[in-house]
Amino acid sequence: MKLLGTPPINPTMFVIGKVAIFIAWLLPFLQLSGRTIQRTTPGLIPVAAALVVAGVLVWVLAFRALGSSARVGLPTEPTALKTGGIYRFSRNPIYIGMFLFTLAACLYCPYVVVISSSIIGILIHHKIALGEESFLEQRFGEEWRKYKARTPRYIGFLHEG
Repeated sequence: MKLLGTPPINPTMFVIGKVAIFIAWLLPFLQLSGRTIQRTTPGLIPVAAALVVAGVLVWVLAFRALGSSARVGLPTEPTALKTGGIYRFSRNPIYIGMFLFTLAACLYCPYVVVISSSIIGILIHHKIALGEESFLEQRFGEEWRKYKARTPRYIGFLHEG
């Protein structure tokens, strides 16, 4: 399986988005391993844990539905438009999982670097999602437009065409 594709946005911005998310996730992992810099608000730990579980569940369902079509970036080879499974409810469930996990990182480890990296990472990944959607419209045409009309980009109450 080929995992790397073509970045749907400027390659430098693409890499910055990936690094920003990595940084946002790194400090919580370090804190979990006992390298505490700042004390986490105890009441937020169960909320962060629930967001991690939800994010991982969404990721697993999304990657399972994509199967061998999963890529970091755009595929260069022919693919099928995936609209089943979790993709019936969201056009971008991988990003929903990522955003939930990133929000959990901010709650568990509320450092300026985690929060700022999270904001940068989420904003760039939104641009990546828009670039991917533009690619999908070019590749799949009317099939994509019908799917886009009935399925929200992220979640239902934020539905935008």
